[in-house]
Amino acid sequence: DIVNEIRKNKYSVPRVERIMLGGSMMPISLASEIREIFNVESLYNCYGLTEVSGIVMFSHVGQ
Repeated sequence: DIVNEIRKNKYSVPRVERIMLGGSMMPISLASEIREIFNVESLYNCYGLTEVSGIVMFSHVGQ
């Protein structure tokens, strides 16, 4: 888990403009941690079909 690894080792992380995550629904607590650690401007949760290899739908977290 990248969030735990960054916290455990106290890595310095630069600001990230956009992060797109997929695979399953993201808990609000994880979204909050990601926003805090990466100082991210936009965080998206993406969904798609494995067999078509593309994003079918994505939404801005918080909407």
